[in-house]
Amino acid sequence: MFYNVYIDSSNLQCKLNAIQTFQTIKYLEKNGHTVQDSIDQSDFIIVATCGFIKDYEDLSKNLLKNLCNISRKESIVIGIGCLSKINNNIFESNEKNILLLENLEDLDKYFFRKIKYKDIKKAYFDKTQFANIFDLKKMRINKYIEYKVVVTKKLLAKLKWKKFRIIEKIFNEATSENKVYVQISSGCKQNCSYCIIKKAKGKLASRSINEILSDIKEIWSPGKILALTGDECGGYGLDINTTLFDLVETITKNFQDIPIDLVYIYPGWLEKYPDQYVKMFKNNYIYSANIPIQSGSQKILKLMNRDYNITKILKILKKLRKESPGTFFWTHFLVGFSNESWKDFFKTLAASLHFHYFYIFKYTPRSGTVSYNLPDNISSIKKSIRRLISIIVRNFIYLFNILGLIK
Repeated sequence: MFYNVYIDSSNLQCKLNAIQTFQTIKYLEKNGHTVQDSIDQSDFIIVATCGFIKDYEDLSKNLLKNLCNISRKESIVIGIGCLSKINNNIFESNEKNILLLENLEDLDKYFFRKIKYKDIKKAYFDKTQFANIFDLKKMRINKYIEYKVVVTKKLLAKLKWKKFRIIEKIFNEATSENKVYVQISSGCKQNCSYCIIKKAKGKLASRSINEILSDIKEIWSPGKILALTGDECGGYGLDINTTLFDLVETITKNFQDIPIDLVYIYPGWLEKYPDQYVKMFKNNYIYSANIPIQSGSQKILKLMNRDYNITKILKILKKLRKESPGTFFWTHFLVGFSNESWKDFFKTLAASLHFHYFYIFKYTPRSGTVSYNLPDNISSIKKSIRRLISIIVRNFIYLFNILGLIK
């Protein structure tokens, strides 16, 4: 029997979520099912969930319940993705027609006809692949951002001052403009005390270089940016006797002048392999790199179980910016972590000066993590104030980088 299936996602901005969604679409199509945009005519509704922070867990839960409420009574709503492993008991036992599948291979029980899920080898996407299935607004931040992208490009065409290129890179990151994404690994080798994603993704599992090259050949074309993505890319290959350095070098040899994004690199790898990272950034076209340092305070990093020296990391980052001045460096910060003092917070703001841009998240304890047992002793108001201050500082850093005042 063949089914009509509606597919949705709670976070297509997560590139691994988008890749998984694309894989699921291909799996369904190869088994003869129809992926459509009509909820009331669907036999099944599949939602790629997200649970990396509490806000997205709540969003995923509400999306599943809303789709269940507006679909036909006989329709079955299936949740896949991170939340299914992070909190499989999120719904009451009497919740009708909602299934959370911990393993994607469990989809075979409902949809297998010709090919099993594990045999879907491709792991890539660009947002144009969703054009006939999703409203592309889900892939965007908002129309104001898109308007600024258009205006910026027109400005760049008239102004040849190279410092303005940082604006374009920020907007490209925000809108996935002109990018293709290829997954190189899943899971990681770290055990950060606050991270719930480890529960969902587990240990590092790298794809072979040949698999990755095959995907790049299919999806990349000159003029586009290649984003190599994973839960943590810096440890790529350590489980299959290769390295990220080998991968990037091989890609550059096979695709001349290809611009590469690296999303994400655990800072500890920079401290462990500083010379190799300097060489990689110097000899390849690294368009951007996300190096999430999370905090500028050594005390807080220890509580987070992030094993690196922040002073050394920032010195290495300075070398990378010198050797690769065209690279856009960005990061993530987590504010309001357990026992974070104002002094700790200001150290984080000082560390932010080493990056072109950063995202800020408020810490929320997650059941199932080590840090859940630490005191959540920073009030919600203080967390919000610190996040607001961070946004203000980010805007000044953004301006100073454009004006060339930060080297």
